[in-house]
Amino acid sequence: MADLCPELVAANCAALSTYLSDVATCAATLPMLAMLCQTEADELLACTGPDPDITCDAAGVPTSVGCEAEWSAVMTCIAQLMAGGGGG
Repeated sequence: MADLCPELVAANCAALSTYLSDVATCAATLPMLAMLCQTEADELLACTGPDPDITCDAAGVPTSVGCEAEWSAVMTCIAQLMAGGGGG
């Protein structure tokens, strides 16, 4: 998932700005999150493909047209991890 970092950082979505402040931080953080949310991350990558067009929705959450449900699942998993719950 680290391949998504340039697009995620460029999108500058508020919901992930703490974890994705720059490409290096993203590249260090995103693989760990993807491992903890493996099922959700795999489904997201299958949906977005290798070169996604990432934007931010009204809530500041990353999204890609046609992959909204997959982004939502990843963000829910990350939120559960941050709250001390389990991931996917």
